[in-house]
Amino acid sequence: KNKNKEVDKIFKKTVNKGKENKMAQKKSLLRKIAKICLWILGILIAILIAVYYYLGSLVKGAINQFLPPVTGTDVQVEHVDLSLLSGKIEIRGLEIGNPKGYTQKNVFELGKIQVLFQPKSLFTSKILIDSRSFTTLDVMFPNALPIDI
Repeated sequence: KNKNKEVDKIFKKTVNKGKENKMAQKKSLLRKIAKICLWILGILIAILIAVYYYLGSLVKGAINQFLPPVTGTDVQVEHVDLSLLSGKIEIRGLEIGNPKGYTQKNVFELGKIQVLFQPKSLFTSKILIDSRSFTTLDVMFPNALPIDI
């Protein structure tokens, strides 16, 4: 009987060690998954912060790069400030040039436009604008169209 008890003890220890190893493996796997999730979350937060701070610069670059081919004229914007969380959009120094052949340099000049809106409305079908203001808005109309001779 003593031998049977010793064999039982050894068997139970072996079985318990196997269970402990499986539990340790599961804990290790869960820790690895948690670390990966934290890294992904950190990277997403960093991307969101970068987009928040550089969104105005990105829009400015897009306007300066992609609008000239669309309009067929020079387009320049001096500054763009997008604060989507506070509900403010501001564009300063927007100039749209005249096509070749016109005497005036620009057809459109905007000193500053500021739009204040409700940030929560970005997630709805209608964006609610609280106010908008313009300063130095100039639109030039030519007296006559240019004539090619």
